[in-house]
Amino acid sequence: MKYIFSILIFFVCNFSYGQDLLNGFVLSNGDTIGATVTEWERDSLNGNDPFVIDTITPNGYADISSIILFDKYGLSSANVSVVRTAIDTLFQATTFSALSTLKKEVVSKWFLATTTDRNSVHTALEQKENAQILVSLLSIESIINTANDIKDAEPSAIAETVNEASAPSSPAEWLDIQRKSSTNDQTGIDEGTDIILDSANGNITYNSTTGVATLKAGKVYVLWFTVAVFSIGSSETVAIQWVKASDNSPLYEGHETRLRPQSSSSNGNNQPTIKVIYKPTVDTDVKLRCTEYTGTPDTVSMYWDRSMATINELR
Repeated sequence: MKYIFSILIFFVCNFSYGQDLLNGFVLSNGDTIGATVTEWERDSLNGNDPFVIDTITPNGYADISSIILFDKYGLSSANVSVVRTAIDTLFQATTFSALSTLKKEVVSKWFLATTTDRNSVHTALEQKENAQILVSLLSIESIINTANDIKDAEPSAIAETVNEASAPSSPAEWLDIQRKSSTNDQTGIDEGTDIILDSANGNITYNSTTGVATLKAGKVYVLWFTVAVFSIGSSETVAIQWVKASDNSPLYEGHETRLRPQSSSSNGNNQPTIKVIYKPTVDTDVKLRCTEYTGTPDTVSMYWDRSMATINELR
């Protein structure tokens, strides 16, 4: 499937004037997060956010505004409406035909392009899925302003979302899982190892022995995971993803936690997170899995107290 919504993290930001800029933090070595580097250590931020959206560029940051980077990183600092408006502002300064293929897919995904232009880069099914995800994330007020842009792709999505917001027919599904016992670190993690979180709360079906959760067809879920590992050697890399339990294929290729050595040897020092949005077309079993490992096999362990995940249905 072509370019559709992926990793989404939300913080509400309000702006009163001017054009919003996407600013990336400048590291001590001169690299700019999001522009010259796409991976960084939390300690290197010195307590700062990696990205800031504002009408000015704060000290210690660099303006990295672009259609692609707003789409990739904007939702880490602002809500959906702010990011969509910022992408549209950049799009209005050019034409659809002048954009690269990737930029065409981005503006089409955000329903900023005409129907004809969207049809040139996305199938009808892809547009329907993008519309459903976008509508589910927008506030009711924003839906009114966006309705004309998306109604030809998924007319029922607007009515369904408004109806659910005013009178939900059933409780939203949720799952909170964690590695619980202090004597129960998961050891010997290697490529192909399933990540097992053995304590669960919620109304999503979950097997605490296999680490498999069951998601229902047609619903939109946010899946979040953070892991703390230790005993990573100097040449080792560990990647963990949400995958389908049936064939171990990633829900979204490339969306993964990636862990590398750090100078500190304390448990939990190396603790990345991942968040994806997923809408299964059929009831689907999902799990967390180590999908890449380089280095000495079976030496990495997952720390019990700080490894956890959540799955929440979007309403």
